[in-house]
Amino acid sequence: SLATEAGAEAFERGGNAIDAALAAATTLAVVYPHMCGVGGDLFALVQRPHGAVTAVNSSGRAPAAANADLVRGLTGTYAMPARGPHCVTVPGAVAGWRALHGQGATLDWGTAFGRALGYARDGAPVAPGTFGSAVGLLLALAIAPLGWWVAAAVTLVATLAGIWICGE
Repeated sequence: SLATEAGAEAFERGGNAIDAALAAATTLAVVYPHMCGVGGDLFALVQRPHGAVTAVNSSGRAPAAANADLVRGLTGTYAMPARGPHCVTVPGAVAGWRALHGQGATLDWGTAFGRALGYARDGAPVAPGTFGSAVGLLLALAIAPLGWWVAAAVTLVATLAGIWICGE
């Protein structure tokens, strides 16, 4: 895959496993954005040669002005909403890349993210899963009045069809 090739290229340029992980992650953010985009979070485990493991948790934080009483007042419920603007967090992926880079990457950001930047600038083939998800989302929005379970089923079928059609 494009992300695997980006990771291999990081090694070829003298980078280490952290550089390869960053190259793959940033490439996925561009070519598979609905699953690994910059609007998401990052979790990583980094094992040192002597065996010590460091966890990087760059999960999204709640917006600074948000609090439980505010959400309760806006939603009228004590439960955290599963959908909508009141359950959105500030994305942590980019801060996670910085934190991961600080764990011992040897390549500068421009080199480590070179493949991702190239795909963002010049384009890349659409992954079958991305195609299927996009088609499924459009269909789901069109039939949303029929119920969430119908929309979910259509999204699943479209994703599988995209994988089958595109040969992923």
